[in-house]
Amino acid sequence: MPVLNYPGVPGTTLYAGIPPAGGTVVSTITLVNTSGSTQAANFVSPMFGVPFKQGVMPSGQYPKFAIASGGAACPATLWNYSTWPDGSMMFCGAMIQVPSSIAGSGTLQIEVQTGGTAPAASGRTTADLTAANMIIEATGVTNLSGVWTSSLNDGITVADDFTLVADGAAGAIWRVGAEFRQSGSAHGQMYGTHYVAALNTSGGALRGLRYMGKASQPWTDIASPAATARVMVGVLKSGSTTLRTLQGTQSGETGTTNITMAHYSGWHTAGSDGKWDYVQGGGASSTDNTVRVTYDKAEFIATRLVPPYQTALNPTAPTAAPYRPYCIGGMTVRFTGATGERDDIGVLPEWVARHILNQHVNDEQTVRVSSLASAGWRCTLRRKSTRRILPTADTASSYTGLGTTAPTVRWFSGSAENITQPSSNTSLWSEEDQSHHRASTAYYAYLITGDPVHLDILQDYAAQIIASRWQGGPTWKTTMPVVGACATGNGERDATIQGGGTYKGGGTFFDIYGLRISAWMARDVGQAAAISPDTDVAKPFFTDVINNSFDAANDYNSRMPSTWRDAGFWTMEGPTEVSPAAWMNGYFSNAICHLASILSTTNSATFRGHLSKWYSAQHGLGRSVACFSSYHWSNRRGNTRIQTAAEMLSVLESRFTWNTTTERFTISASSGSGGNANGGWSPTAGDIFMFDPETAPGTRPFAGATNWTPMYVVNPSGQTGQVSLTPGGSVADVTSAADYSFCMAAVQNFSPNWSFNGFNDPSGYVANAYGAMRHHEACGDSTINSARVAMDACWASAAAASGSSFANEPKNAMAAAYPT
Repeated sequence: MPVLNYPGVPGTTLYAGIPPAGGTVVSTITLVNTSGSTQAANFVSPMFGVPFKQGVMPSGQYPKFAIASGGAACPATLWNYSTWPDGSMMFCGAMIQVPSSIAGSGTLQIEVQTGGTAPAASGRTTADLTAANMIIEATGVTNLSGVWTSSLNDGITVADDFTLVADGAAGAIWRVGAEFRQSGSAHGQMYGTHYVAALNTSGGALRGLRYMGKASQPWTDIASPAATARVMVGVLKSGSTTLRTLQGTQSGETGTTNITMAHYSGWHTAGSDGKWDYVQGGGASSTDNTVRVTYDKAEFIATRLVPPYQTALNPTAPTAAPYRPYCIGGMTVRFTGATGERDDIGVLPEWVARHILNQHVNDEQTVRVSSLASAGWRCTLRRKSTRRILPTADTASSYTGLGTTAPTVRWFSGSAENITQPSSNTSLWSEEDQSHHRASTAYYAYLITGDPVHLDILQDYAAQIIASRWQGGPTWKTTMPVVGACATGNGERDATIQGGGTYKGGGTFFDIYGLRISAWMARDVGQAAAISPDTDVAKPFFTDVINNSFDAANDYNSRMPSTWRDAGFWTMEGPTEVSPAAWMNGYFSNAICHLASILSTTNSATFRGHLSKWYSAQHGLGRSVACFSSYHWSNRRGNTRIQTAAEMLSVLESRFTWNTTTERFTISASSGSGGNANGGWSPTAGDIFMFDPETAPGTRPFAGATNWTPMYVVNPSGQTGQVSLTPGGSVADVTSAADYSFCMAAVQNFSPNWSFNGFNDPSGYVANAYGAMRHHEACGDSTINSARVAMDACWASAAAASGSSFANEPKNAMAAAYPT
């Protein structure tokens, strides 16, 4: 009997036994009638994504669909197949013909079964599209003069950017590019992309069309007309009939008649719900169905394509985010570099976790709209010659369909190298082209909809984040004792490991400005690598970048001392003694756990297992897991980076006052403390304190309390204690009544407190560490179990004291096991 193990974790079984026989039910979806009126039979469902757990849809098989009650077949159109490393299907997009009616406000359950075959042709052709004559119209206001139109029919005629996305029993889907033209002449910078589906009736005739358009300025290689922000009035038309006048966005999130289209950004023709429009276009039906698709949340999470959210939670549905060009969607700030926790930040955003758990229509709309909103980021870097993403890491000299790689290109919205730099590029967004606080918007939208619009957005911002990195790397040292041993820029595309190999595009995890930068960059690229269709020309590029990144990290770790590997360290921060890696480790771990799940590669599992040791090593030393919730930790001792778990101390925010008479320190509440006073705990003999010049400058309590010198607690009594320079040694002679609100510390019992620096809510650092440790365990890192159990108690204490719960903020509410 064959057994499929999770890569790098023998004994963690994903699937055991004979692959499912044809007709085996592997999951279900539910069709929900959003209208109070009956939905007539023989309708075509909305597009939806079909995710599969590894091994359940064997290579060579296709899904088929049937009504759960009675077993009536639902003929399907399928597209965009992606597979797991074992060849089984990971994901595809689908729409199905449904031979049953649905009562008003009723539901209908559909089974997803094995044993299907590749869909036969629909009989639909581009001749079905021309009667609708879909047009995106832009009337110039600033940096644009007159009326410009991008016509679907023109794109079909020219046929130089034309893709048949899908063809099957329910209909066909195309992506068609078309220039914006005025009096027959192309604008040069403005470009239209037309997504259109021709739907079948049950008898094989044309039912009608679904349509979504996009206007953008994506070209990196066109100098004339000038690359600049252009202001326009946008209209969607079917022939001479106006279907929608698009309302732009201005500061304060208010509407405006004008759309400001920054270069390297775009906007869509969708209405407020973020969905495709329906146009009869000569078909048999004047209206579309009133159905939406929902998933069984346990089945969905069990695929491992999303983190292991706690299925018992059922968050309250929020107000739905409405779409209009350059809206903010579910995101909370326009300046994506703004610090602090918020709904946007995480391996997946808050609105995604809520949708997975409650499937509410408002959450679904926010998912769709947030993805379309991120098309307004200045992140669409494409070549006119290929109409596809620009590959900017020389992981290969060229990629079929993408052309020659451009390793000297670098793009930030404020600067550029070897790429067209817009003369003026006004945007409501700021730093959206950097990864440090950027939300994952399009991956999940594509996962639940199968909509090629969202896939294109995902690929655009994954390619752009690679372009934001410097090309050519330093040599990453097996030790980093001085400033010059690290990069001085914002990270590197390549990584050369001292004594090891050079990994093109593999510098993803070697950023010196914090693990969150690497976490979200890797997430974007890895999601694109995993979920892009196997036949997509961009997939090999993303796959090479993310694989080289994991290989570089593992090579680096293999050359570090065993103490480094045992400690689970990963820090490339610059030469400061204190780095923000403690709470960022939660971000980083969550991202790597997610990528190891969706990529299912040995190199990603190896690196994930390494990171899990950071938690278990500290817990194994008898330290409170509250240190995982600290804002900073000790990165160095002067110019020497620490390489041993015992050397790791965290920044503790409590007040320490020293008494020259008693030679004791007293603990009390710090005035800062980020919402947690941290004044009620008592020290334990053997606790370690340490001063450093960043967090504790100034007068020291005694001459031996120099920077980076460990001080060990002796003779504790209540909230007081004395210190020695050796474990259990003689008491240090306190000569100064020093008073500090911060120090470095490693304590054994921090009760009743739970976080060294506060922020004790479901979006805070303690919750982030809680989620990361559970994510590791769910992925198979079983050695973390005892530390995870301690963190459960830590979070329970925090929740009880603050009255907080994950009920409506579930993005950190991970389970310690995936559903089976």
